[in-house]
Amino acid sequence: MNAQERELVRFLRLLDGLGCLQHVMLIGSWAELLYERAGLLEGFEPSIKTMDVDFLVRNMRRPVPEVQVAAEARGHGYLVESDRITDVTKLYSTEGLEIEFLIGKVGAGLETSLRTNLGVTAQSLRHMEVLARHMVTVVYEGMAVNTRLLRPTSCTRW
Repeated sequence: MNAQERELVRFLRLLDGLGCLQHVMLIGSWAELLYERAGLLEGFEPSIKTMDVDFLVRNMRRPVPEVQVAAEARGHGYLVESDRITDVTKLYSTEGLEIEFLIGKVGAGLETSLRTNLGVTAQSLRHMEVLARHMVTVVYEGMAVNTRLLRPTSCTRW
């Protein structure tokens, strides 16, 4: 396990300890690491080319009561920043991971970001429901982590 993967595990443990892991989905290239580690797809090799770790917030009003992920992360040594224009929360680990939260844009969708009960402001993007509809939960380092189901028909690397 390299330093970046250890940082991912450390952040997942933070979310798990706060009771938030069930309310997010790990998406993007880091989700591929979970497919491989969990043996989800035989022969699959992850292609991680970014230090961005993206979490899709499944419901902006969960958990109840609200938790403060950003404040807790700061207390665990993460640098916490908010974009001055959009107010989107970004967390940075000591190993260079940039952790971001995304949420589905609905309706007129004029907002570029939405405040969530996770204590972070997530960037709102269209079509996130496509990812949320194809969720699978895998056990990774003893934690149940939600991620996007990768369909074998869409894979070309094995």
